[in-house]
Amino acid sequence: MSCLKKLLVAAVAFVMTATLSGCGKDKLADRNVGFSAVTQDTERDTPGIALEKVEEAEEAEEVEEVEEVEVIKTYGNLAFDFNEAVQNIYLFGQKISLPCTIKEFGEDFSLYEDGFVPIKGTNNLTLNICYKDEKIGSVMLEDCTATDKDKNSKRIFELTIGNMFTDNISRLDGWYKGGVIPIDFLGTSFYSTQDEIIKILGTPTSEEDSFGDVVYRFSRREFVSIRFRYGKLRTFSFHVE
Repeated sequence: MSCLKKLLVAAVAFVMTATLSGCGKDKLADRNVGFSAVTQDTERDTPGIALEKVEEAEEAEEVEEVEEVEVIKTYGNLAFDFNEAVQNIYLFGQKISLPCTIKEFGEDFSLYEDGFVPIKGTNNLTLNICYKDEKIGSVMLEDCTATDKDKNSKRIFELTIGNMFTDNISRLDGWYKGGVIPIDFLGTSFYSTQDEIIKILGTPTSEEDSFGDVVYRFSRREFVSIRFRYGKLRTFSFHVE
């Protein structure tokens, strides 16, 4: 090979090396630019993600507030203070304050232990309550079984006066023969009509037409239920936690 050809080959090799080197740098630069762009985009997006999280948290708080308002709306239509009202139930002139024990009712009241109903899935027991040895309704005893000997010391958290099946319990054997049971709950009694009760106690939380229940619910497990049947008031029921 002549010297001229050798010089031409060397020149071509130099140009190709320079070209390839330049392409590599350009590709590396492109990769760097791409990485930089992704990094910058991520950095720009991060505040947006944080803002979305804040907005989601605020929306969650708004949902909670709405739910709380709904609870108040559901249980907030009482025209009386529930906690105070269940402390002032008058039965035969005796003030009853729930929860309590049968001992706190007074000496004329007692539990009828021959008949009892265990509450399924709980340790609670329902017994009839008597006034001067005549049945006037029922109570629910907390943490009590049929074999417990000291039922008089058990906590009463539910009280029902009357009988849902009749407006004249004197017809039932062993029940109160003195006529209408004298109960006073915020000025309502067994002589009250449904309209009178709603006027005094406010709009009930729910009304069950099939049974005539008028329910004033303070919370899911705290309520006053007044039951009518065929237009006659049958029972007053009080349930506390």
